[in-house]
Amino acid sequence: MGANTKQSARDKVDNGRNNRDNGNGSVLIQADSDCYKQYHDKSNAKSNAKSNDHRTTVLSLKNRNEEAATVTTKEDIASNYATSPLPLHYYYSTTSEWLRRYGRKLVECLLVLSLPLRRAFHEDNDRLCKVGQLAIATTVIYGLLYALLVRYQEFLQPPLSKWKAKEHSNPKKDKENHQAALNSASAWRSRILSIANALILLIGSGLSFAEWNSRYNPESEGWVRSLPLSCDENGNGTAADCSCFSSHAITFTYLFVGYLQWDLCWIVWHKGTHPDIGSIVHHGLFILIASCICDGSMIYFRKPVAWLTLTELSTPFLNVRWYLAATDQKDTKLYCCMSLLFAGTFLSTRAVGYGLGLVDVWSSRPFWVDVPRLRGVVAGLHLVYVLNLVWSYKVGSALVRAIPGNNNKKKATTNATPRTKQE
Repeated sequence: MGANTKQSARDKVDNGRNNRDNGNGSVLIQADSDCYKQYHDKSNAKSNAKSNDHRTTVLSLKNRNEEAATVTTKEDIASNYATSPLPLHYYYSTTSEWLRRYGRKLVECLLVLSLPLRRAFHEDNDRLCKVGQLAIATTVIYGLLYALLVRYQEFLQPPLSKWKAKEHSNPKKDKENHQAALNSASAWRSRILSIANALILLIGSGLSFAEWNSRYNPESEGWVRSLPLSCDENGNGTAADCSCFSSHAITFTYLFVGYLQWDLCWIVWHKGTHPDIGSIVHHGLFILIASCICDGSMIYFRKPVAWLTLTELSTPFLNVRWYLAATDQKDTKLYCCMSLLFAGTFLSTRAVGYGLGLVDVWSSRPFWVDVPRLRGVVAGLHLVYVLNLVWSYKVGSALVRAIPGNNNKKKATTNATPRTKQE
């Protein structure tokens, strides 16, 4: 039986070979082709199935990553933190990124405040004239006010969209425009605080002028005076009367120093977008001068505070002028009026008034010449005056160019004064 089966199989093979050799093998070839096509289709189906499985896995992972990223956005942190706290590495990476971007600026600001901080922390507890602490407290207050303006951006500030330039199809240009808008908004907030400081100092200037006749008797007390100030001859009087803060000149001087410290930190922080070397020199000189006029039980140079603080009279007009320019209102009559008021007050207080004040300083030389530290104060006042003369020349030149009918009329700029390069 087995032998017959093998024989029949051999006969079939031989018959197939004979048919192929005789030209009748097309049936077998077609069969082989059909088998190959069937096999190829099965392979493609398996390959497509694997590819679809891989694509499904990739999409699943992508969706999972997008969901994880969505959880870490600002809007979802508060709502999702209670149920699904973020991993610790998220906070570490955010903190490291913040330190990488702002760590250097923070160190520079601390260096700016190193001298005032040292003075504030080394003041004696029984000292009646803690001017360093007043200055630091004022700096902190201005910082908090700035933070509130950042938080409530609709208060006294235009919408951020108004600062944006024309949109570009290039995402890089759009990002640059958005950053420029943020920088302009930051300058706007800084100028709000600048106006507040100027108004406070103008009040202090009036009160300091009033002291010229009521307090400085004899006249030498306006230049050199030992504490107590308002106690009687036997030393009787309250702590408030005997402290240096009973003199408006000292109080408003260190309120001004507190603002200068804050503003100097702002300039250092934004030096990449708002470089202003002139203001850095101006602020630094005034802070050093103020650190020399109050020392323990001695106070110096109260009389010049009146005309020094009066120089802030031009600041509100300067800032309003900048606001008008920033909101594209340069062609208005209000802008022209603010420009004239700014130029007039700047030249009258910082060029003329400051110069007359220095004349008074030298006419009172016998009262302060014997105090070595005051020679440095006088030198610092002269350096500030030179800086004011440079600014006055630029302001005057811009004013002359703006006169109608002038052949050399050019577009007026505001680069002549501190913090005005943003226009």
